[in-house]
Amino acid sequence: MKIMSTVKTVMAVSLLLVAAISSFAGVQRFPIAADPSKNEMAMSAAFDGTNYLVPVMSDFMVMDADFGFGTLEVQLVSQQGTLVGAPVPVASSVDGILDAGVAYGGGKYLLIWEDGILCGQGTITATIYAAFVTTDGVVGTPFTIASGHSYWNADQQKCDSTVDVPGVLYAGGKFFVLYEQDPGNGQPFINCVPVGPDGTVGTAFSVSQS
Repeated sequence: MKIMSTVKTVMAVSLLLVAAISSFAGVQRFPIAADPSKNEMAMSAAFDGTNYLVPVMSDFMVMDADFGFGTLEVQLVSQQGTLVGAPVPVASSVDGILDAGVAYGGGKYLLIWEDGILCGQGTITATIYAAFVTTDGVVGTPFTIASGHSYWNADQQKCDSTVDVPGVLYAGGKFFVLYEQDPGNGQPFINCVPVGPDGTVGTAFSVSQS
């Protein structure tokens, strides 16, 4: 009886796996960033109704136990999976770029990223930047959302930052950039900064703390 029950269970799981695989049979993968000479990474995308915008970080960098990227570009992609134009350079850094994200609203994209995550065993400036990008891929002048510093965490043997892991969304006619603020007392909290479509950066307010 136990053997029959086990066999039925295995058959049921197998059928579920077949069904799951079949449901992805029509999915077609396509390259967005595929330069064999680079290590590339993308973590976000947004859609403007015609194309997608994908922030691509490249030029892999390693320092002690942490990693980042030296350059940031954006790539437009059509709904059919074809690249629209060439990658557009956005920023470069000697201290590491990470957590590039993007949101669309009000006829434009807002691109965000963190610069200054590879502190080695010292302390360096860490900044969360933003820049508007038009639907045809023109990148505006970067501006600052929040500033802090990265420092060596001896207990965990890695770099930590007083401003970290930013994200962005669009709602109610404004963009909102969220990020972790660490005052160094072991109780970080999430800040939110409203950004108007005209580039006006509002006052940061706390969303949660733990």
